[in-house]
Amino acid sequence: MNFSIFSYYKNIIFDYDGTISRIPIDWTKVRTKFLSFAHTKFNYIFDNSLRVDEMEHILLNETTINPQMIFQIRREVENICTGKHINNYKLVNFISDSKNNYFIVSNNLQVTVEHNIRKLGIFCDFKKIIGCDSYNSNKPSTLSWQKLFSEFDLKTSDTLVVGDSPQTDGLYAKNIGLPYFQIPSFR
Repeated sequence: MNFSIFSYYKNIIFDYDGTISRIPIDWTKVRTKFLSFAHTKFNYIFDNSLRVDEMEHILLNETTINPQMIFQIRREVENICTGKHINNYKLVNFISDSKNNYFIVSNNLQVTVEHNIRKLGIFCDFKKIIGCDSYNSNKPSTLSWQKLFSEFDLKTSDTLVVGDSPQTDGLYAKNIGLPYFQIPSFR
């Protein structure tokens, strides 16, 4: 895996699941459960082709529901997988060896991401870790960018988004006006 593109940017915003690590979740089962949950709890019907984080994003933006209720299924699923993350060691080693300003913006819960980043020994390499529950906002929402921009004075000209999903990470970058690097699949 070649990360030479990273050297052109001062700031790099990483996705977590599918980029730095992969959480072994059967998203097809979780999607089915979330569809039922959304219909039962909120009387909301989604297209079955949407990802769970896309459905969460819609609920967060279109309702006045307590966001913690929206993340209920995610909490249950991510808690089961704590300690079972499959890590992208090529990327982890690169992060620990280089000196860019690193950030994580994830559609996973902040506690899930922080737990594994600490286990990997790279927690201190990140200036800020933002989970979907940090500001009750999933990508492609740009709320996390607004927070990073104000806290760290980031510029679009020297910031890159790195992720695995064009639907969430890529659209997030596009909505902000940032370049996007699609991470290759890893085992």
